[in-house]
Amino acid sequence: MGNSAFTQEEVAYLNSLPAVSRVTNGRITYTEQFKRDCARRYLHGASPAKLFREAGLDPALIGYKRVERCVARWKIRYADESEHDESSPELSQRMFVPLPKSEGPASRVSQSMTDVLLRQQSRHIDELEQQADMMRHHIAQLEAVLRRRSTVTEAHVTAEFASMIAQSDREDFVPGGCSYVFVNRVRG
Repeated sequence: MGNSAFTQEEVAYLNSLPAVSRVTNGRITYTEQFKRDCARRYLHGASPAKLFREAGLDPALIGYKRVERCVARWKIRYADESEHDESSPELSQRMFVPLPKSEGPASRVSQSMTDVLLRQQSRHIDELEQQADMMRHHIAQLEAVLRRRSTVTEAHVTAEFASMIAQSDREDFVPGGCSYVFVNRVRG
């Protein structure tokens, strides 16, 4: 997500998890045992996202990149230990929180987590909408500049933009750099 800071409610939720040692606005410190268990289970084939979800740390809340980077660091740091460590399943079960399935206090925690995730996703959608608005504004500015500087008709400008969008998955397309590419295509 663009904004990596957590809300106070998210910080409180994360601090309540056994796998979390400490949380500040944008940083999570995990317990050593959680790190070791994640590294061991990852090296035995478990997916990083699944490991974090089982601990109550939904990647949608904390960020998929954060999950991947943590596990990448931990598998290197604890690789030697995990080969020789046969931790008891009871220890791992204390670290990984079962997801609530029924009504009651556990369900309220689940609902609270759902609310947290919805707010996080809402913020992300707002960020994407702002980016889209900004891009529309830049396109309008480019069209205005092109109309002033050349004799290109509006239909040609629109057709050229459509052509550029269709080619945007090419390797040489640079988002944000389209004004240069577009102006050179129209002039040349």
